[in-house]
Amino acid sequence: MSDLILDEKKMTVLCITHDRAFLNEVCDRIIELDNGDLYGYEGNYADYLEGKEARLANEDALMSSTNKKLSRELAWMRKQPSGRQSKSKARQEAFYKLQKMAKPRRVDPSLTLTNDDRRLGGNVLKMENVSLKFGDRVMLDDFSYNFNAGDTLGIVGANGVGKSTFLKMLCGQQAPDSGIVEPGETVVFGVYDQMGIDLDEGQRVMDFVKQRVLARDGSTMAEAPSEVMKLLKQFQFPKERWNEMILKLSGGERRRLQLLSVLTQRPNFLILDEPVSWNR
Repeated sequence: MSDLILDEKKMTVLCITHDRAFLNEVCDRIIELDNGDLYGYEGNYADYLEGKEARLANEDALMSSTNKKLSRELAWMRKQPSGRQSKSKARQEAFYKLQKMAKPRRVDPSLTLTNDDRRLGGNVLKMENVSLKFGDRVMLDDFSYNFNAGDTLGIVGANGVGKSTFLKMLCGQQAPDSGIVEPGETVVFGVYDQMGIDLDEGQRVMDFVKQRVLARDGSTMAEAPSEVMKLLKQFQFPKERWNEMILKLSGGERRRLQLLSVLTQRPNFLILDEPVSWNR
């Protein structure tokens, strides 16, 4: 990123990216598309976050004032016609305009991950005195930790320090040089790999999901269709996309399809290796 040099006198750049660090370093104006409207913010990504927070706060304050006024006007509108014969027609028209303005702001869609099918016992996963190195590079040195049910943990570090290798150790794909990595008896791992999965681009989205549902234990042909539709709705695929070829999916849709594939295994220990925004 530091090697990217743009001469603003010679070049105009318009970019769409999920890389917030890139936006912070390069952009001097950000345009947000929100519910059919465009909003401009001067500055980089940090300035955009501050500007958006201020905009939403102003909208909330305006909405609160509008709702109070609407409550008063609604009481007036509910009166018998005789009670408002002397009132102007303009006030009635203003009420209907106010009613439209008072509609709550649509909440950004969120992806809710739930799994009630597998029990997670008290012993989730423990690491005792774990060490691992490659040549002279030490990845872990006498590391111990007990994972607990309900933990939500993030792993941060520079590229190449061993984050992905650490995750592979958790699910048994990488053996340590010494120490113990012991998962509980009821633990079922679900791994979202940063490298992705092979997708048959000529396959339809619904067929892909149905294939994954039928492949897991305990699934039957009879229950597959309803389960497939449930998953597609949960992962925010509109019905018009269900019969689309995977080839036509956007990058965000492909990543959601990958996560969906992982969750059809009904894991109770989810490992996400460099996930990105899923609702794009």
